[in-house]
Amino acid sequence: MAQKIYVVEGRKFRTEADYQNALKDQQVIENLRVQTKKMSLADQKKLLEVIRSGRCRFHSILGQKYRKHLRRKDILFRKKIQKQSGRPKLPKIEKKHQRKKKL
Repeated sequence: MAQKIYVVEGRKFRTEADYQNALKDQQVIENLRVQTKKMSLADQKKLLEVIRSGRCRFHSILGQKYRKHLRRKDILFRKKIQKQSGRPKLPKIEKKHQRKKKL
């Protein structure tokens, strides 16, 4: 017997429970995308904080990807503001593992 494969936004899910969670996340994400288009930047930051705090939870990889997208968008916005304001750059975090130079 062939196993059913469920697909949401190009992502495959093996179980129906995962598929249902992905559908719920897809609906929540679409609602958030529509709302964020109308929001000011301050409201978008508040939304990001709500998602980070765990009050708005996602239950599939779709939600995790959307959360990552919001984080990236926030970081890019902060860098843009930093360039415009003329503030010095934040110090870079040193890498734990550095390559050894060959002699």
